[in-house]
Amino acid sequence: MHNHQDLLNIVAFIEKYDRFLVLGHVAPDGDCIGSQLALMLFLRRLGKQAEVASVGPFNKNEVKAHEGLFMREITEEWADAAVFIVDCATFERTGFAPFGVEARSIDHHASVEAGAVSGLIDATSPSATLLVQRVIEAFTLGMSEEEAHWLFLGFTTDTGFFRHLRAYSGEHVRQASKLIDLGASPAETFALLEGGYCLRDRQYLGRLLASSQSFFDDKVIIVEDHVQTVKEEGAPSRDSDTLYRLLLSAEATEVVIVLRMDEEQTTVGLRSKDYVDVGTIAQSLGGGGHARASGCTVKSQEHPLADLKEYLLEQIQRQL
Repeated sequence: MHNHQDLLNIVAFIEKYDRFLVLGHVAPDGDCIGSQLALMLFLRRLGKQAEVASVGPFNKNEVKAHEGLFMREITEEWADAAVFIVDCATFERTGFAPFGVEARSIDHHASVEAGAVSGLIDATSPSATLLVQRVIEAFTLGMSEEEAHWLFLGFTTDTGFFRHLRAYSGEHVRQASKLIDLGASPAETFALLEGGYCLRDRQYLGRLLASSQSFFDDKVIIVEDHVQTVKEEGAPSRDSDTLYRLLLSAEATEVVIVLRMDEEQTTVGLRSKDYVDVGTIAQSLGGGGHARASGCTVKSQEHPLADLKEYLLEQIQRQL
């Protein structure tokens, strides 16, 4: 659990300043924008000036429609505001250069990176929104229905709509139930997370599944997603969550690796089912995340595809 003093420090930080800019990580997901928007709305309810900013891209289906709510660059007007960084802990992860009078982070990722901003960091929390919820509750001023909506979106995004919660997670579920009582809709949120795809998207997902490569008697699956091929065919929407879920549902499979490649870089997505710590593997390549879900981006010139695959398989084999 988080350190109670860290929570008190966040409360004091909010009370200290009147203007806040809330940042999230590059390529935001539902947990990222949910944390940003809920915190922004709460700060405004306290009488503060607050805005959200993100460099994008807003590619994921659950965030596409909300791009217009975010500043895309830091204007001079906001350069001296206090800063919150949510769902990550460094300015580098946000895509913005450091700015502001003072900064604090609210994050649930286990990896501690150089340049991390201090704040409320709890790797036992299944989502960043759950930590933002605790901040809001610390003020004992209640919560708005709109805040509950964004917090529930983030919670369900990072828990796979409760699928990733393990035993003894009752407190997390009780926190989510408060949001439902305040007006968050499980049915509407599920439709937002799972919908929005066309037939071409699903056909492309099928091609990725069919091209997957098996290693160590199906314990490890690698999928190669070539960006240039996607561009030539009209860039279908990628449904990474379903891709990981379907492959990990294979009985023998423990780890799924998705490699998205272009001429300059390769984005590595790592997911494990039960016991392989993919977070440490991503961290060794300059990335980070959780023990069961993590990722990184490497330069193609420094890490040719064949060498990268060999390295990842060696690291996983040590844990199998």
